[in-house]
Amino acid sequence: AQLKTEIQSFSHRTDIAGQLDSFIEFAYGRLNAKLRIAGQETILAVTPVNGQIDLPADFLQSRSLTRAWAGGQGFYELTSIGKSEAGLYGPGSGLSAVYVEESGIITVYPASDAEHTLTYYARIPIPTTTDVFLTEYPDMVLDACLEQVCKWEADKQGRLDNRASWMGQADDANAEHKRRRLGSRARAARPSRASHAARAT
Repeated sequence: AQLKTEIQSFSHRTDIAGQLDSFIEFAYGRLNAKLRIAGQETILAVTPVNGQIDLPADFLQSRSLTRAWAGGQGFYELTSIGKSEAGLYGPGSGLSAVYVEESGIITVYPASDAEHTLTYYARIPIPTTTDVFLTEYPDMVLDACLEQVCKWEADKQGRLDNRASWMGQADDANAEHKRRRLGSRARAARPSRASHAARAT
């Protein structure tokens, strides 16, 4: 309700109540296509069938696919590759497991029926009250909706201005998420003081 009120207020239109749901729906389609942030991340246990994993309905993009080492001592991350490379990773190749993501299916090479953990970016549905987009980036959501209003009004300059605004904010959000991920990986890979001490003795 608040988002709809703000759309009407910032667009200075009181005659668009019947179009608001459509404006928000199209805006969320654009936001989901552009954003890849922590609030979209979902973790799912999956088991391939003949090496293939059917992806959930809200799937946008994989972030990682991991599998337990033989014997259950920790996990390792599979590498994502293009389909043209998949033939190199057949049974007996001696190469580490990889996966191909294509047309709503992930295929693991070599084929495996072991349980995997899939971390993926999920589509955020149109809000009924609030969601991660509205909580973390309310201005970006509003600008994306106002772009749709301007499109409906045939206001080319307004559409371009609002698009540039929300897409710039989205680029910043994606970049910040990437920096945090890389920072987390670096900290995880850095030996602890305890491990340094153990090696020194």
